Amino acid sequence: MTKAVFALTMLAGLVLPSMSAQAQQSLNQNQAALYLACVGVGTVGTLSPNLSPNAVAALLLMNQQTVSQAQSIPSIQGLTFVQLGKAMLSAMKNYEKKQLGCQNQCVQAALNLFQTQSQSSCLSIASGFAP
Repeated sequence: MTKAVFALTMLAGLVLPSMSAQAQQSLNQNQAALYLACVGVGTVGTLSPNLSPNAVAALLLMNQQTVSQAQSIPSIQGLTFVQLGKAMLSAMKNYEKKQLGCQNQCVQAALNLFQTQSQSSCLSIASGFAP
């Protein structure tokens, strides 16, 4: 590997995470809740369609990835876990109704979509969503 390619690789490794962190900082509360739900579902794995929305929120809040991401986003600082869980469910339902055209059983549609997303794609989804 040449020195130039190595230098560019190292620079990209430093710049991309900071761009992602900046994008997280600019999310409003609804976007942040949607982002956390997406990240949480992506790392929790397959969730049963028989789970109640409250059970889904509880599983997401027990996920270490969700909790660590939540601590770094200013727009949701100060929310209790109950408030954050409600915000995530509300954001998922709004996203499904407005973006996915869902009318009934809407939480499951987002769960299915979010299971295949990475952190960067979750950030893209949330950043582009204006409830």
